[in-house]
Amino acid sequence: PDMREILLMDAGADIMPAEKKVSPKTDDLLNLTGTITIQTIYDSEEDEKEPISITSKVPYKYQWSLNPMDQAEGVFDCRVKNLEFMIVNERKFRVKITLEFTGQLFCEREFQFFDGLKEEKLETKRAQASMTCLELTKKDEVSIDETFKCKDTAMQPEYILKQDFIITENYRQVTTEKVVINGFVFCSLLYSAVSADGDNRQTVICQHNQRIEFTQFIPIEKEHRGKNWNAVKTSFNSKNLTVAIEHEGEEEEEICFRIKGDVQTRIELYEMRQKDVIVDAYHREKNFQCKFTRKNISNISDAAMAETTIREIVNLPEGTKAA
Repeated sequence: PDMREILLMDAGADIMPAEKKVSPKTDDLLNLTGTITIQTIYDSEEDEKEPISITSKVPYKYQWSLNPMDQAEGVFDCRVKNLEFMIVNERKFRVKITLEFTGQLFCEREFQFFDGLKEEKLETKRAQASMTCLELTKKDEVSIDETFKCKDTAMQPEYILKQDFIITENYRQVTTEKVVINGFVFCSLLYSAVSADGDNRQTVICQHNQRIEFTQFIPIEKEHRGKNWNAVKTSFNSKNLTVAIEHEGEEEEEICFRIKGDVQTRIELYEMRQKDVIVDAYHREKNFQCKFTRKNISNISDAAMAETTIREIVNLPEGTKAA
């Protein structure tokens, strides 16, 4: 139907591939490609018509002047920073989206340490430096296939207007042999539904929030077992999660939602290493001079997680209908 007004527009972006090797010789300009998914809800010119939902997928390509210093493993991400839209006519609208790219480069580093002079009476003062090294990266996928019913049984869902997903970690268990990740997929739905009361059928817009729990067991290879990991970083990717309306059972009136897709988990295992470094030195008999070089290193001492409840009341403008 012809468009009268855009009620809501939201967008998300993915990047393919999210991990790739970069080199200072070949990747002065790094090619990043992916897809932008735009969800649009608009009010039509037909007064009796409910809001219309459109899902659009637009490919993009971007060249990043990265100029890496060394051969590295790159992990990239993309998010929608800003979105602007304008109605051209009743059949067209124009969208301007600003994307923000982030990247992490992981490469091997070698440090040369001065340990002393052989066969010399060199007195040294030493200190212990702690450094955290990325020792292991693991990835695993878990399939999500869950059905759930809407809370209001008197309303039958007709079609989905908008669907959003957020994946969070609930808890983790790290041992020398495996990593167990427990998390939640939070699904937020906006859908159109009709009342099931006989001939007096009424169409309304409904909202439903659902939480789906999942658990992943990620084994650690034998050569990396027996280590004490002082930090574990977790990230999730869920680009293909979708929700559909399905009929359950023999009766067509039993309608439910079904969420399907894959959740990819990426974990980074960090190990703390200790190194004795010389911070001062002198010779009892000879004139001894030394120069010091400063190197920046990072040390993750520990990690913590917390949970908080947020509640906010949003006031509607005067004259706005509650629906």
